[in-house]
Amino acid sequence: MNENIKNKLKKVSNVLHKCLIVVSSAVILFGVIFILNFSCNYFIQKKYMTYKLNKIPNVKVIDIWGNEDLDLEEIGARITVSDTNEIVLHYLSKDVFNYPKTVYISELNDKKFIPFYANDSGWYLDIGTESIIGKELGIVFNTPEDVIKNIDKLDSFFNSLKTAPELNYFCDTITKKEMYLGIEYIKGDDEHPAIDFDYGTKVKVVKCNKTDFAKTLDWKY
Repeated sequence: MNENIKNKLKKVSNVLHKCLIVVSSAVILFGVIFILNFSCNYFIQKKYMTYKLNKIPNVKVIDIWGNEDLDLEEIGARITVSDTNEIVLHYLSKDVFNYPKTVYISELNDKKFIPFYANDSGWYLDIGTESIIGKELGIVFNTPEDVIKNIDKLDSFFNSLKTAPELNYFCDTITKKEMYLGIEYIKGDDEHPAIDFDYGTKVKVVKCNKTDFAKTLDWKY
Protein backbone atom coordinates (compact mmCIF):
# COMPACT_ATOMS: atom_id res chain seq x y z
CA MET A 1 0.00 0.00 0.00
CA ASN A 2 1.57 3.27 -1.07
CA GLU A 3 2.09 6.19 1.23
CA ASN A 4 -0.65 8.28 -0.42
CA ILE A 5 -3.36 5.72 0.35
CA LYS A 6 -2.12 5.38 3.93
CA ASN A 7 -2.40 9.13 4.44
CA LYS A 8 -5.94 9.18 3.04
CA LEU A 9 -7.01 6.31 5.29
CA LYS A 10 -5.45 8.06 8.27
CA LYS A 11 -7.39 11.24 7.48
CA VAL A 12 -10.65 9.30 7.13
CA SER A 13 -9.95 7.55 10.44
CA ASN A 14 -9.29 10.88 12.15
CA VAL A 15 -12.52 12.35 10.75
CA LEU A 16 -14.54 9.33 11.90
CA HIS A 17 -12.92 9.53 15.33
CA LYS A 18 -13.78 13.22 15.65
CA CYS A 19 -17.35 12.55 14.48
CA LEU A 20 -17.68 9.81 17.08
CA ILE A 21 -16.45 12.17 19.79
CA VAL A 22 -18.90 14.88 18.67
CA VAL A 23 -21.85 12.44 18.58
CA SER A 24 -20.94 10.95 21.96
CA SER A 25 -20.59 14.41 23.49
CA ALA A 26 -23.95 15.44 22.01
CA VAL A 27 -25.66 12.34 23.45
CA ILE A 28 -24.13 12.94 26.88
CA LEU A 29 -25.05 16.63 26.77
CA PHE A 30 -28.62 15.80 25.72
CA GLY A 31 -28.87 13.31 28.58
CA VAL A 32 -27.62 15.85 31.11
CA ILE A 33 -30.02 18.51 29.80
CA PHE A 34 -32.87 15.96 29.86
CA ILE A 35 -32.20 15.06 33.50
CA LEU A 36 -31.71 18.67 34.56
CA ASN A 37 -34.89 19.67 32.77
CA PHE A 38 -36.96 17.11 34.68
CA SER A 39 -35.23 17.96 37.96
CA CYS A 40 -35.91 21.65 37.45
CA ASN A 41 -39.46 20.91 36.33
CA TYR A 42 -40.14 18.86 39.48
CA PHE A 43 -38.61 21.60 41.62
CA ILE A 44 -40.71 24.30 39.94
CA GLN A 45 -43.92 22.27 40.29
CA LYS A 46 -43.24 21.63 43.97
CA LYS A 47 -42.50 25.29 44.57
CA TYR A 48 -45.63 26.36 42.67
CA MET A 49 -47.91 23.99 44.62
CA THR A 50 -46.27 25.06 47.89
CA TYR A 51 -46.86 28.70 46.94
CA LYS A 52 -50.54 28.02 46.11
CA LEU A 53 -51.17 26.25 49.41
CA ASN A 54 -49.26 28.79 51.48
CA LYS A 55 -51.44 31.52 49.96
CA ILE A 56 -54.44 30.04 51.79
CA PRO A 57 -54.94 32.02 55.04
CA ASN A 58 -53.37 30.43 58.15
CA VAL A 59 -51.82 27.58 56.13
CA LYS A 60 -48.21 26.43 56.30
CA VAL A 61 -46.84 23.61 54.14
CA ILE A 62 -44.75 21.15 56.15
CA ASP A 63 -43.95 18.72 53.35
CA ILE A 64 -44.89 18.15 49.72
CA TRP A 65 -44.20 15.25 47.35
CA GLY A 66 -45.31 13.62 44.13
CA ASN A 67 -44.77 10.82 41.65
CA GLU A 68 -41.82 11.77 39.45
CA ASP A 69 -42.90 10.85 35.92
CA LEU A 70 -42.81 13.12 32.86
CA ASP A 71 -44.31 15.67 35.22
CA LEU A 72 -44.59 15.67 38.99
CA GLU A 73 -47.85 13.75 39.29
CA GLU A 74 -50.25 12.90 42.13
CA ILE A 75 -48.94 15.69 44.33
CA GLY A 76 -49.72 15.42 48.04
CA ALA A 77 -48.96 17.72 50.96
CA ARG A 78 -48.90 17.80 54.75
CA ILE A 79 -50.02 21.19 56.02
CA THR A 80 -50.81 22.90 59.30
CA VAL A 81 -53.73 25.27 59.80
CA SER A 82 -53.43 28.07 62.36
CA ASP A 83 -50.68 26.02 64.04
CA THR A 84 -53.39 23.91 65.72
CA ASN A 85 -54.67 21.57 62.99
CA GLU A 86 -52.67 19.31 60.71
CA ILE A 87 -53.97 17.49 57.63
CA VAL A 88 -52.55 15.43 54.76
CA LEU A 89 -54.09 16.12 51.34
CA HIS A 90 -53.59 14.00 48.22
CA TYR A 91 -54.07 14.27 44.45
CA LEU A 92 -53.63 18.03 44.25
CA SER A 93 -51.94 18.17 40.83
CA LYS A 94 -53.88 18.76 37.63
CA ASP A 95 -53.36 15.18 36.38
CA VAL A 96 -55.60 13.81 39.16
CA PHE A 97 -57.39 16.86 40.61
CA ASN A 98 -61.13 16.20 40.56
CA TYR A 99 -62.71 18.40 43.25
CA PRO A 100 -65.49 18.38 44.36
CA LYS A 101 -66.27 14.83 43.17
CA THR A 102 -63.18 13.24 44.70
CA VAL A 103 -61.25 14.81 47.59
CA TYR A 104 -58.59 12.64 49.20
CA ILE A 105 -57.08 12.87 52.67
CA SER A 106 -55.16 10.32 54.75
CA GLU A 107 -54.62 12.00 58.10
CA LEU A 108 -56.15 14.69 60.28
CA ASN A 109 -54.71 15.78 63.63
CA ASP A 110 -52.82 12.51 64.13
CA LYS A 111 -55.83 10.40 63.13
CA LYS A 112 -54.72 8.04 60.36
CA PHE A 113 -57.50 6.87 58.03
CA ILE A 114 -57.52 3.50 56.30
CA PRO A 115 -60.62 2.78 54.20
CA PHE A 116 -61.69 -0.77 53.33
CA TYR A 117 -63.89 -1.50 50.32
CA ALA A 118 -65.33 -4.78 49.11
CA ASN A 119 -63.86 -4.49 45.62
CA ASP A 120 -61.23 -1.79 45.99
CA SER A 121 -58.12 -1.26 48.06
CA GLY A 122 -57.71 2.51 47.89
CA TRP A 123 -55.20 3.92 50.33
CA TYR A 124 -56.64 7.40 50.83
CA LEU A 125 -59.99 8.42 52.24
CA ASP A 126 -62.31 10.10 49.75
CA ILE A 127 -64.52 12.86 51.22
CA GLY A 128 -65.74 14.23 47.85
CA THR A 129 -69.37 14.62 46.84
CA GLU A 130 -69.51 11.21 45.14
CA SER A 131 -68.03 9.33 48.10
CA ILE A 132 -69.84 7.59 50.93
CA ILE A 133 -68.14 9.75 53.56
CA GLY A 134 -68.76 12.89 51.51
CA LYS A 135 -72.49 12.21 51.53
CA GLU A 136 -72.36 11.68 55.29
CA LEU A 137 -70.59 15.01 55.73
CA GLY A 138 -72.83 16.97 53.37
CA ILE A 139 -70.05 19.46 52.64
CA VAL A 140 -68.92 20.43 49.12
CA PHE A 141 -65.17 20.98 48.75
CA ASN A 142 -64.47 22.81 45.50
CA THR A 143 -60.87 23.61 46.40
CA PRO A 144 -58.29 22.67 49.05
CA GLU A 145 -59.15 26.00 50.67
CA ASP A 146 -62.70 24.71 51.26
CA VAL A 147 -61.22 21.72 53.09
CA ILE A 148 -59.19 24.09 55.25
CA LYS A 149 -62.22 26.28 56.01
CA ASN A 150 -64.15 23.23 57.21
CA ILE A 151 -61.29 21.52 59.04
CA ASP A 152 -62.96 21.90 62.47
CA LYS A 153 -66.16 20.29 61.16
CA LEU A 154 -64.12 17.46 59.68
CA ASP A 155 -62.25 16.97 62.93
CA SER A 156 -65.48 16.89 64.95
CA PHE A 157 -67.00 14.33 62.57
CA PHE A 158 -64.05 11.95 62.75
CA ASN A 159 -63.67 12.45 66.51
CA SER A 160 -67.20 11.09 66.87
CA LEU A 161 -66.23 7.79 65.21
CA LYS A 162 -64.79 4.63 66.70
CA THR A 163 -61.05 4.07 66.67
CA ALA A 164 -58.98 0.89 66.29
CA PRO A 165 -59.42 -1.93 67.04
CA GLU A 166 -63.03 -1.13 66.05
CA LEU A 167 -64.11 -0.25 62.52
CA ASN A 168 -66.78 2.17 61.30
CA TYR A 169 -69.27 0.88 58.75
CA PHE A 170 -70.85 3.22 56.17
CA CYS A 171 -73.37 2.37 53.49
CA ASP A 172 -75.11 4.28 50.71
CA THR A 173 -78.36 2.34 50.35
CA ILE A 174 -79.22 4.08 47.07
CA THR A 175 -76.04 3.19 45.20
CA LYS A 176 -75.41 0.13 47.41
CA LYS A 177 -71.84 1.23 47.96
CA GLU A 178 -70.35 0.38 51.34
CA MET A 179 -67.10 0.73 53.21
CA TYR A 180 -65.38 0.28 56.55
CA LEU A 181 -63.18 3.00 57.96
CA GLY A 182 -60.32 2.35 60.34
CA ILE A 183 -58.99 5.21 62.44
CA GLU A 184 -55.87 5.05 64.55
CA TYR A 185 -53.83 7.71 66.28
CA ILE A 186 -50.57 7.03 64.53
CA LYS A 187 -48.41 8.80 61.99
CA GLY A 188 -47.80 6.95 58.74
CA ASP A 189 -45.62 7.47 55.71
CA ASP A 190 -47.32 10.28 53.76
CA GLU A 191 -46.29 8.97 50.36
CA HIS A 192 -46.79 5.27 51.17
CA PRO A 193 -49.38 5.16 53.94
CA ALA A 194 -49.39 1.41 54.59
CA ILE A 195 -49.15 1.11 58.36
CA ASP A 196 -49.88 -1.50 61.00
CA PHE A 197 -53.34 -1.57 62.58
CA ASP A 198 -54.52 -3.79 65.40
CA TYR A 199 -58.15 -4.68 64.80
CA GLY A 200 -58.28 -7.31 67.49
CA THR A 201 -57.47 -9.98 64.93
CA LYS A 202 -53.75 -9.17 65.10
CA VAL A 203 -53.80 -8.88 61.33
CA LYS A 204 -50.96 -6.81 59.97
CA VAL A 205 -52.63 -4.51 57.46
CA VAL A 206 -50.04 -3.78 54.82
CA LYS A 207 -50.21 -3.26 51.10
CA CYS A 208 -49.82 -6.95 50.29
CA ASN A 209 -52.85 -8.17 52.28
CA LYS A 210 -55.14 -5.17 52.83
CA THR A 211 -57.58 -6.46 50.21
CA ASP A 212 -57.50 -9.93 51.74
CA PHE A 213 -58.37 -8.43 55.13
CA ALA A 214 -61.30 -6.54 53.57
CA LYS A 215 -62.70 -9.85 52.30
CA THR A 216 -63.03 -11.07 55.90
CA LEU A 217 -65.37 -8.21 56.79
CA ASP A 218 -69.17 -8.40 56.77
CA TRP A 219 -70.57 -6.87 53.58
CA LYS A 220 -74.30 -6.42 52.99
CA TYR A 221 -74.07 -6.13 49.23
